[in-house]
Amino acid sequence: GSPPPSYEDVGYMPSKVKACDVCNYNIDISNHGNCYVVPCPRCNEVTALGNPPKGKKYIRCTCNKLLQCVKSATRVTCDRPGCGAVLQAEDIAVTKAQTKQTRDAAKRGRRDEEMAEPHRGERTYRFICAHCESVSVLDTAPSSSFRCRHCGKRSSVGQSNKKAICLITVGTVVVLLVIVLMASTLTLKHNSGYWWLYLVGLIIAVFFHGYGLWLLCMKRSTVEVR
Repeated sequence: GSPPPSYEDVGYMPSKVKACDVCNYNIDISNHGNCYVVPCPRCNEVTALGNPPKGKKYIRCTCNKLLQCVKSATRVTCDRPGCGAVLQAEDIAVTKAQTKQTRDAAKRGRRDEEMAEPHRGERTYRFICAHCESVSVLDTAPSSSFRCRHCGKRSSVGQSNKKAICLITVGTVVVLLVIVLMASTLTLKHNSGYWWLYLVGLIIAVFFHGYGLWLLCMKRSTVEVR
């Protein structure tokens, strides 16, 4: 008979997997049987494999870090550099049922409010950074730009392109107004008092053009409403 295939030819299929609570990536947990948590190779965040140690409980920070604290704690401070958020433990404690419900909803591909976590009564926004592809969960609506908590870089989100076009348009209108003002006042004998108007108008136009071009040149991050 033919010899068995080499190890390189055999596709590795893990026997046990766990969906990441942050990005829903299937994590191989075959070698983590005695562990309480497992790191995700995609987003580098930690996911609980079951119940926490005795007397402890898990809390997921808004920056996606999984925190562990005593069961009686009511307020927990995130120790991730650059975050330091103060969390109400009784409102966002991670339970096994909540984790399963969130994971099942994500697998079904829902994008409406039914995907919202059961411990939150309002919408949450998942930002996928265009630079490092890390996931950040926030309660506030996206603005024209977003600074990633992981890499610290800023990227555009939401309606940033429309805002950039509006800013450039306003800057162009200001330039045209300055030109019209200059054409109508240069022939006057006493026009020295209008030069400060020209200068202020041009400074405003440069600001609008610069800010609009800055928004257009930034990388665009993905925002998901949950």
